[in-house]
Amino acid sequence: MLGRKEMDIQLQAARGIIERQAEEIAELKRQLEKSTSSSKSHDELKKALEEAESRLAAAKAEAQDLRDAMAASALLSEAEVLGNERTVWTLETQLRESAFQVQKLTIELRDLKSSSEHGSTLLAAALKQVTELEA
Repeated sequence: MLGRKEMDIQLQAARGIIERQAEEIAELKRQLEKSTSSSKSHDELKKALEEAESRLAAAKAEAQDLRDAMAASALLSEAEVLGNERTVWTLETQLRESAFQVQKLTIELRDLKSSSEHGSTLLAAALKQVTELEA
């Protein structure tokens, strides 16, 4: 797919072609009005006018295609940005959830350590009593 800059250049070129075709058509119409309807040049002018109008229609269609492509490109870019924002939001959410889990595990470890220290204290007291009873 063409980049935005290349599409802008092509669109400018298409606009130039459209302007030249419109000028050519206007000139051919003026010449056609001046010529007599029975002359050979009148028929040639009519044919040239039809061809110029056909080229103008083709140039306008090409310009519209370029505008459509530019709009599609802009929509794709916007979708990418939105997709990236959503990804960032998802990652931030996951990070917050992970931080919460870390805090929760830290609290549980402190509780286990505290319980372990209390258990060690109780075990030491029980061993002391057993030692005293044996003596």
